[in-house]
Amino acid sequence: MQKLSIVIPVYNTAIYLKECLESIINQTYSEIEIICVDDCSPDNSAEIIKEYAAKDSRIKYIKHTENKFQGGARNTGINAAEGSYITFVDSDDYIDVRMLEKMLQIIQEKQADICICNCFLPDSGYRSVSQYKFNMRDEVITGYQALKYMNLPKSWPWVTAWNKLYRTELFLNLRYPDGVQHEDQFLAHYVFSRAKNVVSISDTFYYLQYRENSITNSKYTIHQLDYMDALYDRIQFYQKNGFKKLYGGGEWKALKLLLQAYRKLEKLNSQEQYRLQQAEVNYQKIYQIASGRNQLSLLRKGVCTFVKSICYSSSL
Repeated sequence: MQKLSIVIPVYNTAIYLKECLESIINQTYSEIEIICVDDCSPDNSAEIIKEYAAKDSRIKYIKHTENKFQGGARNTGINAAEGSYITFVDSDDYIDVRMLEKMLQIIQEKQADICICNCFLPDSGYRSVSQYKFNMRDEVITGYQALKYMNLPKSWPWVTAWNKLYRTELFLNLRYPDGVQHEDQFLAHYVFSRAKNVVSISDTFYYLQYRENSITNSKYTIHQLDYMDALYDRIQFYQKNGFKKLYGGGEWKALKLLLQAYRKLEKLNSQEQYRLQQAEVNYQKIYQIASGRNQLSLLRKGVCTFVKSICYSSSL
């Protein structure tokens, strides 16, 4: 049996951690290593992991000496992984007990490098079930086609690190950025570009839990603009590899992100204002690559200036 590595970044999720670990230690595929990376969690997550590790030798506990965010914790897990395949599970989520066995079977049958399953976010009253019950299809596609799917409006299940089983070798010399949000967005295009075949399945094996103070559901902050940096990196990657047909989707996502920032950010300090200005510059660079123009079109500039003027006195 081939060993699978499961990497779990852990930060302040003690209330959910037992359910997460139970879903993993009870997998129908048993040849696994469970790498729990404590990213300086302030709660009692460490005690919970050590309790489980004392009963199950497959669990490895690694503690950071400084907080490196989700990306840095995943990197630590990748560095420690010994399995031929690797997957990521957030510590406030859980997975179906059949997930690893089924996805490994499919990835081998289809001779694929990545397998992606459907995911589910329960009704929270904040977001509806229908919005986040993704309709993944049973299909085998190329890595390039997966890049195209990343441009879809509801591209979340394609971009995230979790809900996937990867050949570990895809991460050779590839790591997530430390200390940023939207770390998945920085790496997904590199990983898919290395994959010859990607298989998606309609089975719902990954379950997110609604948590108010999670990065996904927390109040909008200036750190959301890390996503703009990722989009700029992505379109530069497309440019370098001649993927011109992918430009448009990236530019549209960047425009929506900038307009969202104008609407939601308030009372910025000088450092945050500078960060917003950086995002504006990066959007203009993205537009230049996508359109081949040196300046924003009158329509793009008009929309940005109008929306920004609602909250700010300056304009693009």
